[in-house]
Amino acid sequence: MSEHRPVERRRETEFRRLLLEVVDEGLVAVVGKPPAQAIYYHLERDLHLRRRDIPRKPEAFAQGLERLFGLGAPVLLRAILRKLYRRMGLNFEEKEGYAFADYVQQARGLWTQTAYLPFPAPPRDREAKMEKAGILEFVKKMKPTDHVALFYTDPEDKHRVLFTYLKAGLEEEEAAAYVAGQEACDQVRRAMEKFGIDVERHKRKGALKVIPYQEWYIIDGKFDMAKTLRLWKKLLEEAKARGFQGLRVAGEMACFFNHGMVKELVAYERALHRTLEIPLTAICAYDSEVVAREGKPKLLPALLKAHSTAIILGPKTGLVKSE
Repeated sequence: MSEHRPVERRRETEFRRLLLEVVDEGLVAVVGKPPAQAIYYHLERDLHLRRRDIPRKPEAFAQGLERLFGLGAPVLLRAILRKLYRRMGLNFEEKEGYAFADYVQQARGLWTQTAYLPFPAPPRDREAKMEKAGILEFVKKMKPTDHVALFYTDPEDKHRVLFTYLKAGLEEEEAAAYVAGQEACDQVRRAMEKFGIDVERHKRKGALKVIPYQEWYIIDGKFDMAKTLRLWKKLLEEAKARGFQGLRVAGEMACFFNHGMVKELVAYERALHRTLEIPLTAICAYDSEVVAREGKPKLLPALLKAHSTAIILGPKTGLVKSE
């Protein structure tokens, strides 16, 4: 039996529970609680479809609502789907030719195939969860050659971890660099200022750089691994020449997905591997939704294996050490 089967079974159970929750919530939100209970009664009486069987028979569920509500059924079904995808941290996008069952199957695949990815919890107490998991203290104390992956669902959580990490280095007279691959450089600088990093002061000292990915990862539409590695080495040499104690870097990796360069990304991460040969400190930031959209079962294990530690932000916030 595959070592991944127990995880897949657990995720399937979680998905069924989640789907039933959002079906309940969707029905109650649109028609009210007593009518929602009546809907379940009619589905079981007329179609022999019990509530607990809906995750296995989403097509029958949709057909049952169409019989009960006619042209109003699509409105109800879309409300359920939007709620489902939102609870998974994904955007619901309508696709031509897709029926309710197709969207459910797509969501199931994303949920069960991405067992390591977090899906967002409500925003309350997220920083407290990070503190409890030791994440913020961990990133403050990262050392040269540490190579860490960050999986996040909320940009504010990403900022909190990456900016805590960079600020700790700046306070210890290390230089810092942020390669922006999902947000614009100005957005990143404003967010840093809001967090409490004096961007202009550190910039004047040559201690902080915010770099667009087009100047670092994908230059003129192409990714040249050797060139990117040379850029890192040059930046580290410049930092040491200026008298800084080291170099902390953070990179947003969504640009590789946006340019269809996932194979190149994995090769790059493997080249850096768990321990960087270049003596700098690095966190590679991955938007969980972007990774989930790729939908390849082997992608997550490959990324995890290429890093010494993974930081997971979500309901099961924590640190995962690579084996």
